[in-house]
Amino acid sequence: GQAIIVKNIDKIYNTATSRGIPTLDFRPNTPDKVLINYAHSYKSLGEGAAGLADKIIKGKKPGDLPFEEPKGVVFTINLKIAEKLGITVPDAILPQADKVIR
Repeated sequence: GQAIIVKNIDKIYNTATSRGIPTLDFRPNTPDKVLINYAHSYKSLGEGAAGLADKIIKGKKPGDLPFEEPKGVVFTINLKIAEKLGITVPDAILPQADKVIR
């Protein structure tokens, strides 16, 4: 079964936000639920997996392939959550975000 935190993550984030606690997550499927999200994109993960599969199909042994760090990290700031928390995100930070949820 799933870990208790994973099973209740929406409740945890909603409770934190309602109590004024900023939230951060590193998973790609949560930017709409947290103040800050810093995660790999599913697109980049899929492209990396496809590249590895291509090498294996062409004869490389999986054990001989080097470890590769995923590419394509996406930094998201959720201004809707910031507003609920009463947090003003400095204008200097917004241009650094890959995505801003308004």
